[in-house]
Amino acid sequence: MARPPRLKSISIQDFRGFPGQSNPPIELNGRNMLIYGENGSGKSTIYKALDSFFTIDHRSKSARAKALGDAGHIYTPEATRAPSVEVTFTDDMVRRWDNSRHPNDPTADSRVFAASYRKGMLDYRSLLDLSYRYLGSQLDLFPACVSVLLRDLQIAHDGRERPFFRLWREVQDDFKLYHRQVVIDGINNKLNSLNAGLNLALPKIISETDTLLGEMLHGELALTDLEFTGLAFRWAPHRPNRKIVGQSIIPEVQLRGSPLPSPHTFLNEARVSALAIALYLAGRKICGETLQPDTPKLLVLDDLLVGLDQSNRLPVLKMLTRHFSKWQIILLTHDRVWFEMARANLPSTGKNAWNAMEMFEGKGPGGYTRPVQRPLLKFDVVAGNIARSKAFLVDNYDNAAAVHTRMAFEQSLKRFCARCGIRVPFKADPKDVNTGDLLDSIKLW
Repeated sequence: MARPPRLKSISIQDFRGFPGQSNPPIELNGRNMLIYGENGSGKSTIYKALDSFFTIDHRSKSARAKALGDAGHIYTPEATRAPSVEVTFTDDMVRRWDNSRHPNDPTADSRVFAASYRKGMLDYRSLLDLSYRYLGSQLDLFPACVSVLLRDLQIAHDGRERPFFRLWREVQDDFKLYHRQVVIDGINNKLNSLNAGLNLALPKIISETDTLLGEMLHGELALTDLEFTGLAFRWAPHRPNRKIVGQSIIPEVQLRGSPLPSPHTFLNEARVSALAIALYLAGRKICGETLQPDTPKLLVLDDLLVGLDQSNRLPVLKMLTRHFSKWQIILLTHDRVWFEMARANLPSTGKNAWNAMEMFEGKGPGGYTRPVQRPLLKFDVVAGNIARSKAFLVDNYDNAAAVHTRMAFEQSLKRFCARCGIRVPFKADPKDVNTGDLLDSIKLW
């Protein structure tokens, strides 16, 4: 089966942290992308631009136009402000969002519309919301399933498939109507379809979440059940007493084989984050099963792993590589150590190869800040530093060339120690493990 189209490039102009109309496009060339950006470099603008471009959250053309206007760069005079986001796909199809229209206006572009439903977009703030709003005091995943986890799950209803969140919204809208029998019958019909769809999807979510958790936390934490009793219209003679009952999905979690009655109050931030990440990615996998062949599978994660320590971050990379090989993944981070660690552990060749880019805060002609992109010549850490060293030598920057040569040598030693299982001195900050420490460890080995 042919691979679905991927993003070839993204052009962001006059949008949030990308001022003016001369920002160079971000070249992905259909590959996965790892992006390091210091604070203020515009890294999160990439996340926001893609999230807003591939969106179904705004229900009207005017709402999408307002969202674009609100995202315009604040230092551009309003009279000349012209924000835009343009995406080029690997089959050279170009779609643009500007003041004239969004790709989903007025008749939805089928590719962008389908990708908007199935995209995976998660940043640390959204992760915290998922972790502590839905896994917090109420410990009820029904609201999360409606708005995040299974919002685009296709539910069979009246001979066609409908997204979960839209069918549920119709139930809520119908409930506000005068409760004639035909309205009540319609609500019950939709509730029956929702129950059937959820009863099929929830066991898959349990299985996928448990698999992902096992790889992320080495089997420490397990999701054993999602208790769902079913939705039902409860009739009462007085209108205020009528309600839709069964709006709860209660997770059952075990830690090292022991049930946790209140996991949200017992687990630390790293485990709660891992549970939230696993639930979210499981939802993307389940909902992505019904994608059309030409629908892009896009997964964008912005500083998602801040709540995990270094030892728990590498398993996430391996999990993404293993379970999301058919998705185009964009990882964004402000953590330099993690950026270099990811470069050392992600593939630089093959059909799931990665590119990398660094972003820095620069100054524009008007004195305001603008992003400066520096695509890395080689994704592999050693090859990248050697390439950078050669480039500096050509430009007669001998000192800079020497620094990158030393970095390439040091990374080669680290790679050798990791491959051979050589013990090296512990340092609280991995950056403090220097070349001398590595060479001494190799000599002792």
